[in-house]
Amino acid sequence: MTTDDHSAAQDAVLVASLLAIDPAHLGGVWIKARHGARRDWLQSVFSHLPMSSVRVTSGTSQQALFGGVDLTDSLTHGRIVERKGLLADAGAIWLNGAERLDRDLVARIVLHCEAGPGQLLLVADEGTEDDPLPAEMLRERVAFFLFEDALNINGVAPVLDAERIGRAQFSLHEIGTEASLIEAIVALADRLGVMSFRATQMAVYCARAHAAFRGVGAVGPEDIEAAVRLVFAHRMTISAEELAQENAQPAVERDVSEDQSSRPLEESDLQEVNLDAAATQLPDGLLAGLALRSKFASGKGQGASKTSLERGRPLPSRSGHLGGRGRLDLLATLQAAAPWQKLRQSPGNGALALRQEDFRIRRFKDRSERLLIFLVDASGSAAMARLAEAKGAVELMLAQAYEHRDSVCLGLFRDTSAEIVLPPTRSLTRAKKCLSSLPAGGATPLAHGLRIGLELADAARRQGQMPTIILMTDGRANRALDGTTNRAQAMSDATVLAAQIRRSAVPTVVLDTGRRTTSHVRDLAAALDADVVALPSLRSQLARPEPV
Repeated sequence: MTTDDHSAAQDAVLVASLLAIDPAHLGGVWIKARHGARRDWLQSVFSHLPMSSVRVTSGTSQQALFGGVDLTDSLTHGRIVERKGLLADAGAIWLNGAERLDRDLVARIVLHCEAGPGQLLLVADEGTEDDPLPAEMLRERVAFFLFEDALNINGVAPVLDAERIGRAQFSLHEIGTEASLIEAIVALADRLGVMSFRATQMAVYCARAHAAFRGVGAVGPEDIEAAVRLVFAHRMTISAEELAQENAQPAVERDVSEDQSSRPLEESDLQEVNLDAAATQLPDGLLAGLALRSKFASGKGQGASKTSLERGRPLPSRSGHLGGRGRLDLLATLQAAAPWQKLRQSPGNGALALRQEDFRIRRFKDRSERLLIFLVDASGSAAMARLAEAKGAVELMLAQAYEHRDSVCLGLFRDTSAEIVLPPTRSLTRAKKCLSSLPAGGATPLAHGLRIGLELADAARRQGQMPTIILMTDGRANRALDGTTNRAQAMSDATVLAAQIRRSAVPTVVLDTGRRTTSHVRDLAAALDADVVALPSLRSQLARPEPV
């Protein structure tokens, strides 16, 4: 995508046009957009593709998509009854919420497209930046990527030029693929660090389709530029800075470590200092009892119980319809049908007579995975007080979370913004490595931290996880959402976000990192309906450097 907003929107229209010209070789598009006007605009663009489409969600059954034997009708009529799936006649397949789709379903859809007559995949990724990405097999198969944040849709009509697309489809076969074209694109892929051979192939087909769309008879530099921008940009593994420095002479290294280490650390140095974690102690079983008063939580520090149709501890079967995600409980079905056989069977016919109401579906009791969302205040006030001890506390809680097989993620708020420094993971090693060197200093954008915590919690629930927020702060907010350093406005913004978290019923605990518990922390905890745990005042030792 280009950096110009209008060009990004025009590129979206161009991508749809190229897919209409050569759907068999370009595969489809990955659209990362949450609900809103720009997402609706993108869907409107691709709704003009000259082909039928079908929408797939996480609740769509595989039998409905791929067809096969209709078990209900087959048992009722005493003969094999087959149904055609929805994908049989679809030219384009919309995958709504692609980041949440079951991998088995995704694999079957990809195999169906590979074996079929060039069906398009329109991968609609509705997750946040911190959500898991759609499956690699999906991202590998589609040529293009569109991101809503780059779009300025004002003044750009979501329509396709059907007449121009028709002419391009007719002339596409006349545009040859010369060896020099392939060599140029392969060289560009190598320089940009694009590791996918399929992506290189799709770039070649993209250049041909772009030339046909322009109405020229041969691929030119403009077509190669478009292919690189649309197909390679999101697959690059070499940064723009590295490209710019390829031919530059290396800068002279300067050793200033002795000068820096010889002077004492001043308060101003906290703006960018990295603090090592210190050892500390927390109340035993803190994670096990984190705000489990929520109606979404139960048990001892683990996920909430839920009924599943796929895995878990078996529960009594219940009547239901076949064809969905549920599995037939054959024994329970026969037991339900047995008392009625004399009434249903005709004389001389010993066949088993089943009805829809006889079918029993297996059920299981499963426990949802828990996600611990650590929100760490790394502002100047926290750094000067007890941030080192707070990081030591996080390490201890990470170890407890690992024992319970919980996932963890780490958010940091400081200065002017908040960021996710560790996406959700179960890797204790990765979490500790990320925690070992966190920047500190600046203002306290508490509302920013609460906002990303709420977004992470919403994303976790969409994934079927049970989120828990662990907020580590001294409560002294002084950076508002509008970027100003108005302390009153900053506290008001934080209170509003805290109320939203409370209404979402997300279990929360506040770890007070200040030297003493103040009214700021107590008011914040009250707005969150959370407990306050003060870090114990223990002598903490900074981690010593490992011996060489």
